[in-house]
Order: sequence, then structure tokens, then C-alpha cells
Amino acid sequence: MSTPPARPRGAVIAEAWRAAGIDAPELVNRSGLPLARTSKRLLDPLVIRPRLRRNLAAALLTDADAAELRALLVDARPRLERASRWYALLRAERAARGITAGDPQELYFPLAHELAVAHGEPGPDAALACAEALAELHGDGADPLEAVRARLADAAVATRIRERWAAAWLDAEDAGGARSPGAGAGGVVAGALGAGDAGASTLGTGAAVASAPRAGASEAATATALGARIAAALADPDGAPLAPLLDDPDAAGLGTALRRAPGLVPQLLAGAGRPHPDLRLAADDPLHPPALVGRGRLPLERTLEQRLRAAVRRRRELGEPVDADELIDDEAERALHGYGLAEPEARALLTIGVVLAARLDPLDRTGARPPGFAGRLQARARKEAYVSHLRRELAAGAAIHPRQQGVVDDLAEFWRPWLTRLWVRLHGRDLTGEGLGDEPAELLAGILRSVLLDHRQRIRGALEREAA
Repeated sequence: MSTPPARPRGAVIAEAWRAAGIDAPELVNRSGLPLARTSKRLLDPLVIRPRLRRNLAAALLTDADAAELRALLVDARPRLERASRWYALLRAERAARGITAGDPQELYFPLAHELAVAHGEPGPDAALACAEALAELHGDGADPLEAVRARLADAAVATRIRERWAAAWLDAEDAGGARSPGAGAGGVVAGALGAGDAGASTLGTGAAVASAPRAGASEAATATALGARIAAALADPDGAPLAPLLDDPDAAGLGTALRRAPGLVPQLLAGAGRPHPDLRLAADDPLHPPALVGRGRLPLERTLEQRLRAAVRRRRELGEPVDADELIDDEAERALHGYGLAEPEARALLTIGVVLAARLDPLDRTGARPPGFAGRLQARARKEAYVSHLRRELAAGAAIHPRQQGVVDDLAEFWRPWLTRLWVRLHGRDLTGEGLGDEPAELLAGILRSVLLDHRQRIRGALEREAA
């Protein structure tokens, strides 16, 4: 007896929604089906919870999965209907307050669900509950990201940042270099606001002086020897020897050396025994300071605006106030550290990540596996079902669906999403000062899982859109 074919997850959710008879007009589109943000912000995290029910996370669901999903939505129907009514009240309160920050559905769908669980149906005190919830979420209603953008658009602030970078870029971590972000008042923005050169003069010597490359050594020779040490550590199956490399001053200092001498990344990879002529951290070699605004595409080309977005988001997650001038000042100073990371261990791990990135090639048709820890990660990437499928399609010369081409491009240059994700993760931990937290091998394996998960979600979305 043949097994009934599995169906796209999105179609199964739509069918289950209809079957449950959920009357929630604020949560659906004109066809009466859940909005994309309803699935993203309500159904998946609060009802379906695919992290606990792994079978319901798949792109294709069986009939048994569909029955389980229907039961979950039937059970959730009362609170979803109440959440829809709470959302309408939250949106009205937002309009009354003149709040423009953020997307209402993104911000308020989970909040509406929270109010529905806490209060049930909206009652006489619903308006007060909404006002209190929005006051807690938005504070005075001002969008801190808009405030940051406005300050970056100020010519005096922009000039001050560029002048500070120009003065300290090449020797930022030598004697007299950059201060740690958040250490003391009166940085680049304070100077732009009228402190003259006093702002720059308060930027004391950083604690990262020891992380510059060894004095008197050729930077190219230092990079080559460093690559060999990292390669030896990666040859261990568990990656345990990577931990001592976090204290290696050459590993932590390479990010600054890249500003002074060209060709150090190729030297690093040659020393590691795995040259990779296409791998690059930025278009400029030696490295130049980042742009202030816009969007950079390579790992070390993230603009100050992009970095500040992450800083604002992290402050919001922690429930901390966002002061635009303080945030710009901190991030402009952080950019002076190697790789734009204040913590020496984070800089060392990024250098390790560069060497590891050259060893990861999920689409490699030879099946060659690098030794040790790098080989484990390579095998993990290659055995992903979607990677195996795409590798077979490419080997057969089959046409790749346009919606999957972006994933194929990522896999073909795997170093690019890998290093970008690693930098973003390290920058996020740098912002909170929490340190690496995990063993380096665990953190690097987590980056691989994160990139692969992103690819799976993109392919699942393409399948669901195709089915629709």
C-alpha cells in the first residue's frame, strides 16, 4: 500500500486554520488565511512550537502531522480569537499615541496573545491595559533607530567620526590606541557637539595593546605561521586545541594587521595549507574604515549604520534605554579594534573562523574530507538533505529553480555566509560584554547549524510559495 504524499507545511496550516473555524479577522488576509506574520509571530512560537514538536517543523507534513496540527489550532482557537480583538485595540492605541516605530504586526501580535492569556476577553479596562503595554514597550514613543540615523546624518558627527578613524585606524591597538566601547564619556559624538578635541583626548589606551602582532616579525611571516598553528588545532577531531589559540596575540591582532599590509588573508590560508583565492573579508586590501551608512555585503564591510542596528536591537532585547549619541560613540570606537570587535578572544576566534571557512565546501563533488574538527563540520554540511539534493542536481546539469538559486550561490561560496554569521554572532556578544560563553568548537559548530537552518527555511519558503 502506497504512503500518502506529504504536503507543503504552509498549505497544511491554511487547511487546519479553516478546519478549526477560527474567527480572527486581524490575523488573516483577504482569503481568510493566516498572514505570514501570524505564522511567524503567533502560530509557530506560541501554538505549534516546532522546536518541541520537530515533526511539525518539516517543509512537508504527513497526514498524521496535519491531524496533530489541526488539533493544536482547535485548542488554540479561543485565545487566537481574543488575541485578534486585543490586537485591534493595541493598533488603535498606537494610532492615538502617534507611534510610528516598528511594524505593528511584528510588535503587537505576541503582545496581543499575551494580553489574551492574561486578561481573557477585552473588558472595561482594556484601553488602560493597552496603554500600559504600549508605554512599557515604546517608552516615550520615539524610535531610537531613527534618532541614530538622524545623528549619523549630521555632518558634524559624520566628520568627527571619519577624522577619528583616519587618525587611529592604522595603529588603533598599539600604544595610545582606542578605548574600549563604553569606557568613559566624551567620545566622537561629544566632540562633534562642541567638546573640540577633548572628546578624542579622553580616549585612553586600550587594554588590547598585547593583541598586536609580535614586534619585529614580518606580518606576512606571522600570518603564515599563525595559519599553520590554527590548521594543527583544527586537525583535532574535537577541536579542543582551539581554546588556547584564543589567547594567541597573533590571532587576536590579525584584524589590525590587515589594515597595514595587503595579502595577509592569503598568507594565513597558505600557512594553513588550504589556499582559497576567492575568500576575502572586504573589497579593500589593506582594509579601510567602514562606510557610515548603507549596506556592506562582505563580512567586514558592515557599515556603522548596520552595526548600530544590531546595537539598538540588543538594547531593546535587554530592556535598556537607547541613547543615540552614546551608542554611536561606543560603536565608532568599537570599529577601531581589529575586526570591529573589542574583545581579544572574539578577534582570535574570527581569525580561526577564516581558516575554517576555507575548509568548508558543501558542494564539493570529490567527497574529500579535511581532517579533524573541520572534517566533522564539512561532513555535517554535506549530509544535509537539501545540500545532497542540490549537489546531485548540479552534477547532473539540471536546471536550478530560480527560488533556490540564492541558496546554491551561498553554498558555492560558503565562506561568505559562514563568516558573516560568525562576525554578527561575535559582535552581538561584544555588545553585551558577555564574552564567548561557549568553547570555541561549540560556538563554531553553532554557526554552521545557524547557516544551514537559514538555508532550510529559505527552501521551505520557496516550496510553500510554489504550492500556493
